[in-house]
Parts: sequence; structure tokens; C-alpha cells
Amino acid sequence: MTTPDEMAAWMRDIESHVSGDVKWVMALEEAIDALTDRVTVLEGGTPIPDPEPIPEPSTYMGDILPYLSSAVDVTIPAGTYSIGPLDEQFLCYDVQVSRPVWAVIRAETRADVIVDGTLNHNTLRFGNGRTNLPHRALYAGIVFRDTTVRVDSAQLLSFWQCDFGRAPDTWLAQAEVWFVGHGYGGDPLAPGAPWDEMATYNQGYDSLSPRNLFELTPSSVRIEAHAGACRNIRLLGCQIGPSTDDGIFAAGVHYLTVEGCKIDGTSEVGSDGRSVDPGPVTSSQDDQFHNDAIQLGINGWRTSIVDSWLDTRIMANQPTTPARRVAAGGEGWGLRLHDVVSYGGGDGAQPVAVLIGDDQTGRATGITYLGGGSAWAEPNGVTPLKRDPVSTETSRNPAMEWWAANPYSSFRAHPGAMSSSDYRPTSSTLAAQ
Repeated sequence: MTTPDEMAAWMRDIESHVSGDVKWVMALEEAIDALTDRVTVLEGGTPIPDPEPIPEPSTYMGDILPYLSSAVDVTIPAGTYSIGPLDEQFLCYDVQVSRPVWAVIRAETRADVIVDGTLNHNTLRFGNGRTNLPHRALYAGIVFRDTTVRVDSAQLLSFWQCDFGRAPDTWLAQAEVWFVGHGYGGDPLAPGAPWDEMATYNQGYDSLSPRNLFELTPSSVRIEAHAGACRNIRLLGCQIGPSTDDGIFAAGVHYLTVEGCKIDGTSEVGSDGRSVDPGPVTSSQDDQFHNDAIQLGINGWRTSIVDSWLDTRIMANQPTTPARRVAAGGEGWGLRLHDVVSYGGGDGAQPVAVLIGDDQTGRATGITYLGGGSAWAEPNGVTPLKRDPVSTETSRNPAMEWWAANPYSSFRAHPGAMSSSDYRPTSSTLAAQ
């Protein structure tokens, strides 16, 4: 590589030959100055390579964690944020705050705060998998882009008109970054790709934050309970998708509310037409991604899905034994549907919701239909109430109607957004909105 001294000598030689063409010399000087500025020489003459590019300072605003952990109301300045410092990658950071009163943590304008998971490939978790604290936080207007947002053993969390997404192309690209850093540069979906090694890299849910994690179950939102049931988790007016696994996965949640949400782009297929599911090249299972709009794992209780538009089905597992059903209030998930439009895969062949469990005779128990345009079917002889087989938004969209009735700044007027009591929509509360 040419050193600055060599370039200066070259410049003097050129000037001695073209002294009459001042404009040409000035242009050449500017070009060489630009080259010189890009070369820094260590002692001994070894060039220092350019650093990895970082987001422009005008848009990159830093680490989002101090804002999300605020104990009081805060408005986040507009811009793009990372999860944790930029130089720390493939970690999971916890937001763990027990507040005596509710805090509103919001974007000034909906969607002008972006948490970009591609900046350092980290994961965000509300709760810590070890304690089950009341967070009493409403997060409003934040875009969580290309990262899985986890909720683990937490209570009283509301997400108001937030966006969540985990696209297959960017998820696979993030896996490739991890593989290259661990000595593998081949096709991540080919036999021999070190997915099993990645699984051993991941630390358990009860490890201290930040912990090693590459998200192998890339749903957009993943709600789990490892230390006591999550309770009163509310997704209100959110847009969810694209999602590589499920739009929402939830297990062990009491009083989960999905209201006024649009879930779209639930697919494991990348832009090249290939599935990004690594199951076929791992030692675990052949099919790891299931692409449900909402998958409800076991031991949930009193789940409400209302006024929403889904691009595919709801998969609900009931508690698998009578004792567990009694512990869950005798009603399994207690799934309550109101005005849910879904095309179930587009051809009408799939039902909007499917219940699975060991007790086949109880598969349709605990379902409350509140009216509206709900599309509901159950494969074991329950008559469908209504289904919209249209696979585009040319049909009526209940989520858009909910957004129109609930402006961005109206969260304090919503009956459940900041309630410390168990919240479950009813026909009367929905009619009042």
C-alpha cells in the first residue's frame, strides 16, 4: 500500500510536469488528500484497516435499554437504536423493573423509534426467567425490527401500537454472521452447518443478563413462563410480521390479550424460495418452524383474541390432563374470540383456530364467541361460525377499524392498557371503544 510520504513525492513530481494546468493540479490534490485521509500507519508502517461501518450519527441514537428500563414516564427521542452496545453481539439483555405505579415509555410519534436487531444481533427480554415481577409498563409506538422480543416470567406489560418483526432472510443472515465468527463459511442450510454447536452456545433461560443467545425459535413475539405464570400481557393495536416461526408464541400465560392487531407475513420461506428452517440439518427435529399466526402452548388461561386480522391459523394446546385443566380454571386456554378475520392459509381449507390436546372430547371447551366477524372452525365436528377465505386485505380488516377508533395517544382511555387488575375484553368493553 502506498504511504503518505510516497504519495506526497508523487504529487511533487506531477506538479513539476504540469505546473501550467493549475485547475488539474488542484483536482488531483483533492483526490490524493482523500486517499491520504484513509490511510493511518502504525509504528513500523502497517496500515490499520477501516473500522466496521456503523449507522450514521444523525439516525443512530445508541442503546435502547436505558429508556426501556425507565422507572418513570419517558418519551424516547426519534431515531434508530441497538439492543445493548454495538460491540457486543449475540446476547440476550433483560429489562427487569418492578414499578409501584405505571410508567409510559413511548415514541413521540408512532414508529419514529426503531430498535434494529441487525445492528448487533441481540435479543430483548422483558423479565429474567427467574422472578415474576409486576413491571407496570406501557410501551407505545416502538418498532422492534428483525429481533425476537421475549417476555419471560413477567406481569403487567402492555405494548400499544408497536411493531414486531423477524424476517427469514435477515434471520438467516444473522445466523451466517454467527457461523463465520465460529469458523464455518458454508451454506447455513447444508448438512454440516453447526446449528447444534450454536444450540450449545445458548445459555439457559435462568442465566444472568446479558447471556449468550442466538434465537433459534424466531417468532416475532415469544412469551414464556419459567418462574411462575406470566400474567396480564397485552398486545394492543400492534402490527406483527414478517415472522420466521410464529407471529406470537405464548405458553404459561394468564390473561393474554391480543386486541386490534394485524399479524401478516408469517412464513419461513426466504426470498430465494427456500425454507430457512434448519430442522432437516440438525440432530433435534425435522420441522422446527410451524408458522402459526398465534401458537398457544400449554397451561395458559383466559386468552382473548379480538378485533384482529390474522394471515393464518391460531394453534392452541389445552392443558393435557384433567388436573391441569382444573388448575387453569377448568377451561383450558379459555379462548375468547371476537371479530377475528383470518384466511387460514388462503384457500379456506385450514380453520382459523385448531385446538389440540390429549382429551379429544374436550377440544372445543372453553371457547367464548362474542359476535362480530369471527372466523372460527374446529376440525372435530364443531360447525364453523364464519370464515373469510380471502387471502388479501380486500376483505374487511378489524384491526384497521380498531386503529381508527383508538388513536395513538388514547391509551389512557383504554380500559385495559394500564390496568393493574386482570383484564379481559367483554362485549360491553369492546362496544364502548
